[in-house]
Amino acid sequence: MTQPNRNEPCACGSGRKAKNCCQRTGVSTGKNYRIAIPAFDHAPARQLSAADAVTVAQDYHASGNRERAEQIYGLILGADPENAEALFFTGVLRHQESRYQEALDFMLRGIAKLPGVANLHYNLGKLYDDLERYPEAIVEYRRAIEINPNHILAHNNLGLALREIGQFDLAIESLTRAVALQPTTQKLVQNLVSTLNYAPDMQPTDIFIAHKHFGQQFERPIARFARRARHRADATPPQPPRKPQTKTRPAARLASLGGAVRSPPRRHRPRRHPRPTRPPRHRRRGS
Repeated sequence: MTQPNRNEPCACGSGRKAKNCCQRTGVSTGKNYRIAIPAFDHAPARQLSAADAVTVAQDYHASGNRERAEQIYGLILGADPENAEALFFTGVLRHQESRYQEALDFMLRGIAKLPGVANLHYNLGKLYDDLERYPEAIVEYRRAIEINPNHILAHNNLGLALREIGQFDLAIESLTRAVALQPTTQKLVQNLVSTLNYAPDMQPTDIFIAHKHFGQQFERPIARFARRARHRADATPPQPPRKPQTKTRPAARLASLGGAVRSPPRRHRPRRHPRPTRPPRHRRRGS
């Protein structure tokens, strides 16, 4: 079966564009199945396509609700065991739970079906990093950079992995590229400056200048606020602490100050006249 254009209707018959349906997962199988998502919190039960179900699971995953995300990934894999995104992100869940071998199995199965996505190679490289398999992590980071040359985190993690195996020149080159793409991120610049200490051909003066520039770049806002606080402290003379005051009556306060105590004038109230009443009626006594 020929692969449809990304803006053409998908071959599975869902009525959606191919880029928003089967091509989103990288597999165009022609299957038209839907996933039954049970009710959860305020969301009602619904029937979704595989692509929409993956999107819902990723939203739960990104919000930190791993249990719900794993449940939906399991429903997708129950309907289609070869769904690339569900396989891979189930591996990401296992990685976050420190179940590294299970994570590696799922991620390798998923990325084999969807090899052209930079973020997938980046996440697989992070897993190899945690397993301390740095040569394989370097391969995955470089694949991610080949797909997306502006992948900042892939450049950064590639430099750190190269530093772990002693290739300091290549590490500095990769970290410099990450900083050039996003120079205002403190962590990226910190990784580069700390890696300069390991370079054998770096002069101490150059290392000192790099550290000084790092301090000036990221401590400038702190210094500005500290200067304002110091200016306020110099402009306001120190005052002795106030004694706690107790509530007293005005007469007692005047007496303590030596003034004359006068009672407040009485308020004149007009006398109210009693309301006239009718004389009581005399009842006749029956004979």
